[in-house]
Amino acid sequence: MNKNRHLARPTSIVEQKRFKLYKKGKFWVTAFAATTILSVGFFFDTPIMNALGTNTTVHADTISPTESQITVTPRSADNFVDPTPNTITLSSYLIQSQDGQTILSGRLVVSLDKNTGDLYAMRINNDGTIYSNSRNLVNKNDTSTYGQNIFGYGNLGKIKYNSATNTYFANTNNNGSHIVRRYSFAGKANNTGWVGNSGSEPVAQIQKITVKYIDSDTNQEIKSPTIFNEYGGQNYTITHPETINSYQYQNTDDSGNGYISQQDITVVQYYKSNFNADDHKPTVDPMKPGSDPITGTGTPGDTVVLTDKDGNKLGEGTVGEDGKYSITPSRPTTADESITATPTDKDGNKGTATTENVGKPDFNADDHKPTVDPMKPGSDPITGTGTPGDTVVLTDKDGNKLGEGTVGEDGKYSITPSRPTTADESITATPTDKDGNKGTATTE
Repeated sequence: MNKNRHLARPTSIVEQKRFKLYKKGKFWVTAFAATTILSVGFFFDTPIMNALGTNTTVHADTISPTESQITVTPRSADNFVDPTPNTITLSSYLIQSQDGQTILSGRLVVSLDKNTGDLYAMRINNDGTIYSNSRNLVNKNDTSTYGQNIFGYGNLGKIKYNSATNTYFANTNNNGSHIVRRYSFAGKANNTGWVGNSGSEPVAQIQKITVKYIDSDTNQEIKSPTIFNEYGGQNYTITHPETINSYQYQNTDDSGNGYISQQDITVVQYYKSNFNADDHKPTVDPMKPGSDPITGTGTPGDTVVLTDKDGNKLGEGTVGEDGKYSITPSRPTTADESITATPTDKDGNKGTATTENVGKPDFNADDHKPTVDPMKPGSDPITGTGTPGDTVVLTDKDGNKLGEGTVGEDGKYSITPSRPTTADESITATPTDKDGNKGTATTE
């Protein structure tokens, strides 16, 4: 940056009037107002001037309602600040004679250019105007001449920069006739009092401010952090989004605002979930064994995952705008097995699961019709075949029960009649499955 980036002290009456207008923010925008960052990112800022006269910084990305925002305000020492836009006043120094009888007018001021990172020094008048053009300490490291024609104090007060340690300090002339006192950003003198050498001050560096969004119940992050990169030497204030998805803001820890020193800062904001798991509990329609789609209802937009009793995933689907879902299982289901439907909303919150058992297949009476082997009169067992597990009841033509038995795993049954059978009489075998469904009877 050009060393003449600051306004020189006005000499003519017209220039003085223009400079006063500048200082009041009527001619140009005032340069030492708060800097507001309206969005976030890992990049530097592009300064723009608004109509109110504040030095506002806007990032190039779009503003998200679920991101925190940051406002940074350069700290100042009374009226003695560098009025150049996008600068941070780091220190100001008052110089007086050793005997305390003479206090030199104005102060020496050190500032940092946020665009370039360069360090500048200048003399500020008591009314806050710049006495002389500023001097770039980093690029013009001729410290022996500082204070002679640049600040108007001659050799009585100088600002020196040490490139090896990246520090600066103020000192007075070697004969000890004057002393210097450093003022903090709040305008109060530090504890060193009046000294010949102010002591080295580190140049402000870019620090990282990380904002974390935490579930107050689980202490887990509910979204990725927001990160700001700002120079030290400034006050900052972090705002918060009132809601993040289904979460409501609760509070921010003590780091929500403060001063950016020479270290990174972590800000923690706490949120509480408004999610009601029962409101998302799905239904599961009656199921039959096989590969037919499993259907049900749920909250529109929720993802429903189907699992078996062992937690194996059988499929997933999304609840439509009509509140219904349909999921084809990855394998055929079997009678009586349990199927669990677990919903998850678009923000990753899990709702209450629903578990139902697969029903029985539709009963077909003819599928259970038994056979009766050829019979001889007498008391020999009557045999035949049927559906394994079915109970077969034998009756005569008048419906009198002659006996019953169960079809074995081999598909066969054998029943000894309760009385001897006679030639030509009819015997009926009627099957019933284990659920009580009667199959088609056979008469022989």
